[in-house]
Amino acid sequence: MREYPLASGMAGQLGWLALPTVPDQLAPLVDRSDALLTAWWRDHEVDALERLVVTWSEIFDHPHFRAAEADFRLLCQDRAAVCLCWHALETGQGEELDEAHARLTEILAAAPSWAADVEYHLGIIEEGRAQLRNSLAQSLAAERRLRAVLAALPPEETRLRPRCMDVLARTLLWLHMHDRARGSTDEAIALHRAAVTLMPRDSAYRGVIVVMLASSLRARFKETGRLSDLNEALTLLQESIEGIQFSSVAAYGHTTLGGLLRERYVRSGDFADLQRSLEAHAEAVRFAPEGRRSWLVALNNQANALNAAYSVTRDRTLLEQAIDSLTLVVEATDPRDHSYPARLNNLGNSLTFAYDETGDPAYRDRAIVKYENAIAHSPADDQELSSRYLNLATKLARRHLERSRRRDRRPAHRYFRLAYETGMARAPEWALTAAFAWGEWAGACGRWSEAVKAYELGIETIELLFARQDSRVDKEAWLRTAQGVPARAAYACARSGRPEHGVLLQERGRTLLLAEALRMRGGDPPDLPSIRSAAGDRTLVYLDSADIGGTALIVAPGARKVRSVELPELRNAAVDPRVDLLARAYQGRHTDPELWSQTLDSTGRWAQEVIFDPLLPSLPKEADHLVLIPAGRLALLPLHSAWSPHPDGGRRYLVDELIIGYTPTAQALRPAGTARFREALVVDDPRPVSASPLPWSGAECAAALAASGPGKVLAGPGATRAAVLDALNGPSLIHLSCHGAGRSDAPLMSGMLMAEDEPLTVGDIIALNTRVEAELVVMSACETFQAGTKLPDEVVSLPTALLQLGCRAVVATQWAVSSLTAALIVAAFYRRRAEGDPPARALRTAVNRLRPLTHAELAAHLKPGAGTDLFGLPPDAARPLWRTLRRRDPDARPLAKPAEWAAFSVVGG
Repeated sequence: MREYPLASGMAGQLGWLALPTVPDQLAPLVDRSDALLTAWWRDHEVDALERLVVTWSEIFDHPHFRAAEADFRLLCQDRAAVCLCWHALETGQGEELDEAHARLTEILAAAPSWAADVEYHLGIIEEGRAQLRNSLAQSLAAERRLRAVLAALPPEETRLRPRCMDVLARTLLWLHMHDRARGSTDEAIALHRAAVTLMPRDSAYRGVIVVMLASSLRARFKETGRLSDLNEALTLLQESIEGIQFSSVAAYGHTTLGGLLRERYVRSGDFADLQRSLEAHAEAVRFAPEGRRSWLVALNNQANALNAAYSVTRDRTLLEQAIDSLTLVVEATDPRDHSYPARLNNLGNSLTFAYDETGDPAYRDRAIVKYENAIAHSPADDQELSSRYLNLATKLARRHLERSRRRDRRPAHRYFRLAYETGMARAPEWALTAAFAWGEWAGACGRWSEAVKAYELGIETIELLFARQDSRVDKEAWLRTAQGVPARAAYACARSGRPEHGVLLQERGRTLLLAEALRMRGGDPPDLPSIRSAAGDRTLVYLDSADIGGTALIVAPGARKVRSVELPELRNAAVDPRVDLLARAYQGRHTDPELWSQTLDSTGRWAQEVIFDPLLPSLPKEADHLVLIPAGRLALLPLHSAWSPHPDGGRRYLVDELIIGYTPTAQALRPAGTARFREALVVDDPRPVSASPLPWSGAECAAALAASGPGKVLAGPGATRAAVLDALNGPSLIHLSCHGAGRSDAPLMSGMLMAEDEPLTVGDIIALNTRVEAELVVMSACETFQAGTKLPDEVVSLPTALLQLGCRAVVATQWAVSSLTAALIVAAFYRRRAEGDPPARALRTAVNRLRPLTHAELAAHLKPGAGTDLFGLPPDAARPLWRTLRRRDPDARPLAKPAEWAAFSVVGG
């Protein structure tokens, strides 16, 4: 069979075979086709592709064409079919793809020796049909055909094989994007890597495959959050993009680079990445042939990048550029094009930004029209239909609220419902967002029963999403919305007169979020009898803040009903700045300790006025032990430090009147333990670590051992991460005296520092995958009771993880205190616990007894032989403390301020 060499020039760079002897009469036309091929791919002349298609028609119509040898005619038909495919993809004329497919099928019937090329080109055309018509069937057909071509080619073949791998990888990415059960980013990346290796280094097409490898890596990064993929893709593009000889590929490469830089900016916060992203998108528009489909795609992506940059910089010129670009894109797009609805939607988003910026209602009304048109042009199976319904619903709802426009109410309700229903069928993340927005709007209108129904739908969606087992990166997108649903559901229930239902929704939602955060199985839906049983003789108080005020739901022992208390000043607008102010003061505590102390004091006073003054009169008279279940960012505040002025000029703290504890959910509670501990695990100041020694760790550990039975002590170099993890299961008391650090940005990484600077984290404890049946865990390391700020309703912290693994109660610290303070509080706590007090009562009694004492009075209690019941330390542990306190200012009260004592709290029993 006759074989042909690789063509010269641009045709050869595309992998085409050389034409047989060209008839003299056709040579000028064939030469023109070669020149136009170069003009299109390298020089990006806008009309070159159109002229190329015309030139092939002239060749076929030429009288000498029919007389040429058969292989010449067939190879010309093959080239022309591929050019027609490119033209169809640029113009959106799908019928040209059908014509090209028919031509290639006819060529196959002639059984040429180069049939593999024809099959490869048919795969390209079928993938083009998939893109242009959004057709899963065509993409699957392309996959089957391309796999068959690869199976038939020799493994060492370097012309067609790497090109076929490239197109198959693109097909797999398209399939995976449209149906997660099909295609694979991993296989696409593997194919692109193999293609890069197989393609000769001097081939211009190698740069095309490198760009597509970067695109595959980006797709996997978006799916998994794997930063190594993001960084590799950026490196590939930055090193290769300038040398790419194909203008349309250069445009796509710059678009991909712009998207990658923006994604890195989101994680790094480096504004230079955002600037370079805009520059890359501008280059993409420059390289794409103006007026063509690829140019519109580049322009659309640039506009999206401008919108993203505006949302960061609030630079209105960027917003105006985005609106102008998207208006041009929409006007130039054929309404029959499958991308038309998405482009209308993007323009609606830009107009919404403009309304937010200017307050000009004309922008809002134009946005509504664009969203309506986007929906009208969306096919019923469009994966993005739910988001478009939601965009329209939220804008109609907003206009309804702002203008009291009654005729917007019914359509808004309808589109919220459609957004939810279509989202549940195709994209539950959008269903969750729709339920949340629907509930917010209904609540703002005072239709609380409707709000409750919307939030119930939201919690049902969380259950569905939880069961779906997405990657964590995918989940975080919806977790940010999900975290607000339980608290808002409870608030809406309280306002609608259904507080019992509010407690159930709160527990149901928070339990799901907690299980997701800890990578654990969710429990069964709770009921009120099980919640009351878990609480025992403790009074549960669910605290929720909302935009228009907060609420407390009280589940008291023996009460038949849940009581609801409105907290009108507990608004999100008050809570958020309070949390941020406290965090900033804590970060600067070393340079300005007085500011830290004052900020804590003001937080306690605020909590008393806003939460407890309205709440306390509604508590049962016999209530003496409150377990707080704060929602959202309220969980980041030390609410137990609340205080009010005393008539004598001092203060009356909340803990003077009540025992205060915390729990993430009622279902995490277990009966408080009072029996003597069977066995103890004591971790004493692991060494070596980069942090300074804990001088009074030994006193803490002595107090723990004095309150327990036999004990295992892991001290200094013996307190390794592995040794501690291995010893956690078994002891009824676990005492951890070591350095710790909370990671509010990544709570699963919060933990304690073991020997050799090895961290023992929340994630490590969860990974044990076994029960930790301790009666009590005491963690005097700093910041061990610190939840995440990114998704605070996940309430992820070391105490939370330990409760979920079976511990009854955890004593932990929310911020750093001195080793001396920790030793005094812990020793007094253990003394009360040894007397039979449950943990929360023991801590409250210890703190209340210590707060008013001076250094001299503390020293007197610690003096060997004094015989007091405050500490109960053995003489060899008490003596060093006594000596140290005697050298301090005798009249100073070291534990009087909340900055010292309020760091400690009890979670659970």
